[in-house]
Formats: sequence, C-alpha cells, structure tokens
Amino acid sequence: MPPIAIAALLGTAIAANTPEQCAEKCNAQWYKCKTAPNANQSFCGSQYAGCLGYNPFKNGYEVPTACSTKIAERAAPAPTQDACAKKCTSEYDACRTKPGANMSLCATNYSECLGFIPFPNGSGEPYVTPTACSKSAPSTTKAPSQCAEKCLNEFYACKTKPNSNQSYCASMIAECLGYNPFKNGGLETPTTCAGDSKATSTSTAQDECAEKCVSQFYTCKTKPNANQSFCAVQIIECVGYNSFDDGRFEVPTTCKKIAARATPTADACAQKCLDEWYACKNGPDPSQSYCGATLAKCVGYNPFENGSGLPTTCKNSDSTATGTAAQTNMASSTSTVDACAKKCTDEWNACRSKPGANQSLCASDFGNCLGYAPFSDPAHYTAPTACSKDGVVTKATMAATTDCPSETSAAPQTTQDACAKKCTDEWNACRSKPGANQSLCASDFGNCLGYAPFLEPGKFTPPTACSKTGAGTTWMPTSTMTSPPVVTAAAGHLEPAIVLAALGAAALL
Repeated sequence: MPPIAIAALLGTAIAANTPEQCAEKCNAQWYKCKTAPNANQSFCGSQYAGCLGYNPFKNGYEVPTACSTKIAERAAPAPTQDACAKKCTSEYDACRTKPGANMSLCATNYSECLGFIPFPNGSGEPYVTPTACSKSAPSTTKAPSQCAEKCLNEFYACKTKPNSNQSYCASMIAECLGYNPFKNGGLETPTTCAGDSKATSTSTAQDECAEKCVSQFYTCKTKPNANQSFCAVQIIECVGYNSFDDGRFEVPTTCKKIAARATPTADACAQKCLDEWYACKNGPDPSQSYCGATLAKCVGYNPFENGSGLPTTCKNSDSTATGTAAQTNMASSTSTVDACAKKCTDEWNACRSKPGANQSLCASDFGNCLGYAPFSDPAHYTAPTACSKDGVVTKATMAATTDCPSETSAAPQTTQDACAKKCTDEWNACRSKPGANQSLCASDFGNCLGYAPFLEPGKFTPPTACSKTGAGTTWMPTSTMTSPPVVTAAAGHLEPAIVLAALGAAALL
C-alpha cells in the first residue's frame, strides 16, 4: 500500500472524550470490520492500529483499554479551518467512509485538494486536521486549458476505476500533457499541455484543418487499448508534417499546404482505392499492414515504395476505370478472366470482406479453388485469369486453362479408407476454424495419418490410407519409410509450400 495510504490509515483516529472511550470505540470498529463479509483482515488491522495510535498485535494481542496519549489528544476541540481546508476535509471524510473505499485514492485526492500532503512523510505520525490549504493549492490556479482539462478528466476517470493501476494512470496523464505533473510526491494540477504555449503564442489561430486533425488525434489516443503509435502517425499524416518535437507533442495550428489526399488530383480508380484505404485504417481495430496491402492490390502497385506519395492513378487504368475495374487492374488490362477464376475470386472477396474474417483461411481456400497459390510473390500479386487443371501452376497453364479443376480432369479418384477419411475430416475442421493455427493443423494431420502428406514439394495428394505403422500417433517421418498408396488428382487442395505462401500473403492482405 502506498505510504500516503498507510499514513492515512495509521493516523485516522476516532475522536473521543477520554483515552478509554477512544479504545472502546476502536475495539468496536475493529470487530465490525473484521466480521464483515469478505473482510480484508489486513486493512481492518491497519485501521485498528491507526485508530489506537499503536499496534496492538506487536507483542501478542490483548484487548486495548486506552488509545495512545497522542491519539487521545485529538479529542480536544478541532482548530478552525478556512473554507478551502474545510471543503477538502469534508470530501476526504466522505470518500474514506464509503463502503469498500479506496483509502489510497482518498488520501491522494485530499493531498491534491489541500496542495500539500497532510500525512507527515508517511511515517505513521498522527494525522492533524489541516486548517488551511497551501497557497499553491489548485483552487488558486488559473483554469486549465482545453487540452489540460481533457488530460485531467481522463486521469481521474482512470484512477477511480475499481482496482485501477495508479502507475499506469500517472503515466497516461504525463504522456497526454507532454511532461511530468507530479512534484514532491503529489500532483500539481496542470493548467496547460506542453504544446499549448507554442500553439497560443502564434499570431494565427488554429485553422479548421488542424483543429480536425487534433480532435481525431485525441479521439484515437483515448480509446480503450489505443495504439498510441498509430494515433501519432495518423496526426502526422493528417497535418502533413511531424508535430512531435523531441518526443513532445506540439499542438499544430495549421496543416501543411500540400493536399494529403490528392497530389495531383487522383483519377476515379485511384480515388476509390484511397477512400477504401482511409475507411480501412480508420475502422475499429484496423490492421495497418492489411490496409496497406489492400491499397497496393487495388491500385496494382506498392505506392509506399521509396517514400512515394499517395497514388493518383491505378496501374493500367484509364479514364473509364471504376471501382469494379480497380479489382482487376492488377492483371493485364487485356486479360480475360474465365468462369472458374472469376468464381474463385468472387468467393475470396466475399470471404475476406466478412467482419472478423480469417484472412489466412480465405487465402487458403482461394488457392484451393484455383488449384495453385496466387500469392507466391505477394509484392507483385496478379489477379488470376484461369484455374489450374492439375494443381501445378505454370504460365502456360494460366494462359490455356479455361475450366475449373475437377476430379475427372486427371487420374481417377481413389476411395479413402475410414482412417484416412477421419484424418482428412479432422484436418479440414481444424484449418477452417477462425484464427486457426495452420501449422498445428498440418502437424496433427500427419500424426493422424502416421506419415507426412506434404513431403512432395510439387503438389499435395489427398491420402487414401493411413500408414500401416498406425494412425493417430506422434510419428515422425524417416528416410526409410514407404509412403502409403496415394492418387495424383484432386488439385483442389494445397501443399504446405503453397499454404505457407498463402499465409504469408494473407498477413499483408
């Protein structure tokens, strides 16, 4: 417990006429405290010692018959308090007498109200009712600025939460203000943020653009579990320059004259991609990597390479480019998408656009549908124009294939035995779960079969039987193992290399 709280507890004596009457009242209070439901016995004992003015448990407990002389002296008429001290004391008494009161918080608020700590050095010396506030008490200071008031409100909201982390709250207000407002163990009520003086000293008032950016910045950084780095990047991007000087935030008064969203004016395709990007990165819990990859995919190139500005056109786009065209501009503008590739692409877009979508699973299913991994080179993704017939992608295959892969387009399908079917069903169930660990699913699949079905790098062949050495064991493959019968068809599944490529790309998508 913090020293202030300990001092508050040890120094909280019960006013009584005599030391004996004081002890009787302390005894009654202690029994009431320790017999309450879910009583905190340590707190009750500390409160008891504070009431008596000494520790009754030090040399074996005996029922106290009198309070210490110093505590009893508090029965004398209380000194006259001025209006400020009286108000602070009244609020302190109201705070600490609430059921389940946070004594540490009450003591801290009391010290802040008075402008000094009334519990001498946390040493356990008797608490003496203050008669006046410090001349530097908050009541004598000027009204806080809008920024400082906001930081204070957030600080008090933080530290008054049940079981609040006081260190975190203190760190939060220091970050919000841009400096440490705690001096000599207490909070010196701030009236301004670090950047206020620079902002108000300028001859130009904050313009509409800067005001909007600052408002968005504070809204961003005060969200629960806010990503402070993202919020900082957001305001830098909004105002067009770095508003943090040596790590301290300078409230901007104007935006840089260069337009952020179009330099020069973006065409219809690029503007649509930009609008989707802004919507993505300003959404709840955004994945900045995913949003950036989506923008790159939409315009057909990476607009962030070499410090490039925001895109003004899509790759291979023309004046007739529309939002739908932007989805296909990553492929050659003359490419024709066959029915199979279009179906797979539509299903992929539908899957990945669902709230909370499992992007890895969507990418994996996309590759399964096409018969090959379209993300083997994530930096230069090209929209597929055809499906593969045999699951092995080549340029010739992409150019010549016009039909979806089918089980009859290659070798005849061989029936799976019960063991292989069970393992395959469990693998499909595992990898289709939201947030599935694909590596673990693949490992469990191999354990179930008794061998690794992904050893051949060229393609994945669905197993037709488990290993004769037994399925469902923690088997590891050896160089002398003979693989069970397999088929060479079923291009609708991915080997691990393709799965890994898909997962790697999904991290960007």
